[in-house]
Amino acid sequence: MGLGLAICYSIVKNHDGYITVKSKQGLGSTFLVYLPAVPEGTFLSKTKSGKSAARGRRILVMDDEEDVLHATGIVLKYLGYEVEYAKDGSEAIALYQAMQEKGQPFSAVVLDLNVPEGMGGREAIKKLLAIDPDVKAIISCGYSDESMASEFRNYGFTGAVAVPFDLEIMKKLLNNMLG
Repeated sequence: MGLGLAICYSIVKNHDGYITVKSKQGLGSTFLVYLPAVPEGTFLSKTKSGKSAARGRRILVMDDEEDVLHATGIVLKYLGYEVEYAKDGSEAIALYQAMQEKGQPFSAVVLDLNVPEGMGGREAIKKLLAIDPDVKAIISCGYSDESMASEFRNYGFTGAVAVPFDLEIMKKLLNNMLG
């Protein structure tokens, strides 16, 4: 809830822009996004010459909340990653294993810690580690679970993020994990 706006704000802020909002009760809201202009050809030449470290890497995102799932995907795609989705741990495990068997492993997984109506990250990481002891897994938590979030390595995770997460935090975490 509210994650979409937080992501938009982070992306716009990282591009030296800003967002304003006009809202009238019962009529709705208008969001205005202001970004600095770029001289023609500048953007294309930068993209062609500078290959992103994320290019060609795939990340599996597991979350039971549709909004969080897709917002996380938007951030990861913005960072240059290819993204696939799972709604719970069982689906994530099946997808991870299938891609391992095809010889197309995921570079990393982002697992929601708590999935009330299915398998959450706490259980899924155990099974993923059995499939791939070198799995790069990030635990994602919308509320504080002190033991898991602060001691994520003890549970087999490589990193941890709190939802909503900052674009730069996710970028640094993935860069450190994946090189």
